[in-house]
Amino acid sequence: MKGDFNDVFVRPVLENDTWKILLVGTLGSFMFQFLCYYFSGFFVPQYKKLSEAQKVDWCIRFVSIVHCLVSFITIYGYFFPSQACRGQLDNEGYMVYDHYCFEYSAQLGFGLSAGYFLWDICVSFYYDWGFMYKIHAILAFFVFFFSLYPFLHHWGRYYHGIYEVSTLWLHLRGMLELIEAQGTSIHKFAEISFAAAFSVLRVFIGFTVTYFWVREMVYLVTSGTAHSNGVLYYYLGGAIILSALQIYWFFVIVQAALGGAKSTDARKETLEVTKTKKQ
Repeated sequence: MKGDFNDVFVRPVLENDTWKILLVGTLGSFMFQFLCYYFSGFFVPQYKKLSEAQKVDWCIRFVSIVHCLVSFITIYGYFFPSQACRGQLDNEGYMVYDHYCFEYSAQLGFGLSAGYFLWDICVSFYYDWGFMYKIHAILAFFVFFFSLYPFLHHWGRYYHGIYEVSTLWLHLRGMLELIEAQGTSIHKFAEISFAAAFSVLRVFIGFTVTYFWVREMVYLVTSGTAHSNGVLYYYLGGAIILSALQIYWFFVIVQAALGGAKSTDARKETLEVTKTKKQ
């Protein structure tokens, strides 16, 4: 790794009060989980009828929705970047970006997300959700942690705020299914919104953004201007894996829309197994 350990892992946390943002993201997630668990019954009567495992699933999804809403603070800066992060035309007419520009709203959003995924790591291991959930939480944590360098405060906003639009509808749909609200207008709206947001923002537009982003990252590595080649390899590897998953899930969505697949919830099944083990 070109950048030393202190420069990649320690300094970003200590500067700009970033450690406080991380702490708020983690403790805030636990707080919302606690509030959801004990107070949902006052607002949603069906919640009281859920099993213990279903209540946990409900609250985890609720925290995820809160995270989605918080993540939206970075969307504006993607479309209207500051002068420091805005692309500039060079003498040959190419758009050049400073991938190490600093914007506080990006630092705030990415820091809160790193804290959220630190919480996600904790609950994934506590409820023993399985390898895929655990590794996703760990990988996602470092994606946002490494951005606190600062790094990708413009391009990273697309994968932060805009990507989360589809995630919001995914978890809302899941919560509605927990209280057996399938077939209701809001459930149908959530299903359609998720499929549309995922297909448009993550696949059609998302793949285009990723193509140009990969070119930018490859240039940083090959030109020797990257702060850490290891971090960039991590991001590029993650982009390849994520793109493959996006394609897979896109076809799952299409298959479900055509009536060829049923909705499954691996996390709920895992929670039920975990509950049985603890009894």
